[in-house]
Amino acid sequence: MEKDIFQWNAKYETGLPIVDAQHHKLVKLINHLATLRTIGAKKSGVDFALKELNAYAEYHFATEESLMQTTGISQQHYESHCKIHKSFLTEVNTILADTQGNVTITVNAILRFLVKWLILHILGQDMEMATEIKAITTGQNIKQLPVPLHRSSEVILDALEKLYDSLDASYTVLAVAYDKLQQSSEVQLKEAQRLARIGSWELNLLNNHLTWSDEIYRIFEIDPKQFAASYEAFIAAIHPDDRKRVDTEYSNSVKLHTPYETKHRLLMQDGRIKYIQEWGRTFYDHNGKPLRSIGTVQDVTDRVLAEEALRKSEERFRTIANYTYDWEYWRGANKNFLYVSPSCKRITGYSEAEFMANPELFMNIIYADDLFKVQEHLRNEFHDTEAKIFDFRIWHRDGNLRWISHGCHPVFSELDGRFLGRRASNRDITIRKQLEEKLEIQAQSDYLTGIANRRYFMNRGVEELKRSLRKQNPLSFLMLDIDHFKKINDTHGHHIGDLVLQRVAAIFREVLREIDIFGRVGGEEFAIILPETGEAGATIVAERLRRAIANDYVTVDKENVVKFTASIGVSILKSYNSISLETLFQQADAMLYQAKTTGRNRVCFF
Repeated sequence: MEKDIFQWNAKYETGLPIVDAQHHKLVKLINHLATLRTIGAKKSGVDFALKELNAYAEYHFATEESLMQTTGISQQHYESHCKIHKSFLTEVNTILADTQGNVTITVNAILRFLVKWLILHILGQDMEMATEIKAITTGQNIKQLPVPLHRSSEVILDALEKLYDSLDASYTVLAVAYDKLQQSSEVQLKEAQRLARIGSWELNLLNNHLTWSDEIYRIFEIDPKQFAASYEAFIAAIHPDDRKRVDTEYSNSVKLHTPYETKHRLLMQDGRIKYIQEWGRTFYDHNGKPLRSIGTVQDVTDRVLAEEALRKSEERFRTIANYTYDWEYWRGANKNFLYVSPSCKRITGYSEAEFMANPELFMNIIYADDLFKVQEHLRNEFHDTEAKIFDFRIWHRDGNLRWISHGCHPVFSELDGRFLGRRASNRDITIRKQLEEKLEIQAQSDYLTGIANRRYFMNRGVEELKRSLRKQNPLSFLMLDIDHFKKINDTHGHHIGDLVLQRVAAIFREVLREIDIFGRVGGEEFAIILPETGEAGATIVAERLRRAIANDYVTVDKENVVKFTASIGVSILKSYNSISLETLFQQADAMLYQAKTTGRNRVCFF
């Protein structure tokens, strides 16, 4: 909820009611921008506030200039006043150009300029204008009417000092609260990784900055203070004999847009060898440029050493496998199970005796979507002389779905080289998959509404636009903004505002088709892409959404509800020549602005 940090003072009044009312509006705009600075608003919120400022300036300047002409103010005063008005918009545009889109710097610069404008113009030139107009309308001598510029300047300077003190205090409180929230989330994630013995990493491909979780530092046995936090530093930490291969595998995964998966060794300072399993994926912009890679790291030394020991002796194999954490088995050359470790019951819910008695049980518990992949592997496993690793899902006996990492390799007799079958190790990687899915969801979804965030929406939108242009199919782009959303927050609190946003997202899910693409692209702004939909269809959908939202409500308490409406701007794909999604976005946004300024709760088409 916004709080007026810059309080209106009657001493700011010029005595011209229409002018003073509009000056009061400027003070509200200052307070709104101050709130945006305090809460760390996104660019879309700041852009909308700047549009309001521009609209205010044009209307206010036109009002003053008309008033001066009507009352017959001196030509010299009129021309100098108009020149100052023009300098206002020039200064705003200069600030926007100098700050180059940095939201925080932009808001700070605009705030300081507006307060300066209050001092030097409203309480200076506007007071002089009011004094001359009063003299003309009352027939008094202009020199007899004082211009209280000095007194008003002292008032505004005092208010300015209080404004920034309050802003800094509010920003500090929010920063401390945010830090505590981040620390709580990080503690939970670190504990989960410690229990699962899995670390997570992220590589920013734009600045080559590598971020490791605490678990990876423990696995690599590296002091974070001694780590250069770059891709090259990571490669340098790998066993010298594996560096080139790992570098090639990762580079190929980025180039080919494929998942990254590798196993490599670490050479520790005391001569120990560790075996590491890594998984990852890379995210790209709409042009296919790689932006960042994320992934997980797991120490599989115990499993690798166990496999090496199993090759040497069947007796040792059975001794170790009976107590292993993973589900191990050995299928002979005739494809029958020769051995199944007791740990299979922990992972599958079925005992080793059940697997031995029913060889088909293994296939019966595999998830339907993964069945073909496993069947294909089993058909070729006894003709393949290399180790294989892949993931699939199974149904546990308790009805829950589990992720399994399956690794198997051929076994040959040490005496005569005779093929003895294949030994397999199956690890429950459900926790790792859940962590990966959480990372992916966070990268694609808006945290509040659960629908697509701006980046994921734009990426999907670019692909859909390419498809429409290629096939020459119709397409419509909608921009939707909740009317008077600030008033809802101010009146009922941000928790009610959040419920309104969630209700709008729910209405999208109810009204729109599965092929439609929608996401939250700003504070209360949403965007929708309607594939294979022209103007007629878009009209129906837009009106259906508008009515559904207008008929909906959010409950405040037992006696009160909040009704809300939305304005919608629509852009139609009218040509199959080269056009960007950003252009459709801008066209729909312009229509949204028109809908907002012509009454709200309506649909406007480009």
